[in-house]
Amino acid sequence: MPICVAPGSSAPDRSKMRPADPVGFGEAWDILERLWDRTVERARRLPADLLHESVDGEWSFTETLRHLVFATDS
Repeated sequence: MPICVAPGSSAPDRSKMRPADPVGFGEAWDILERLWDRTVERARRLPADLLHESVDGEWSFTETLRHLVFATDS
């Protein structure tokens, strides 16, 4: 199971990620929370060194979390 959904890929909830009204934003947020929960659950099963591993120049899981905390706290 992929950790994230690449742009242009087929994902059943992808069309809901561009909401146009408050109800749609609520649905999109619920989807994001569900996907993020799965991602964190999967990450917790990985060895610690893999959480710090960068793949193809992208941020590691740990770097992503650090960035999200920084962006949220700003």
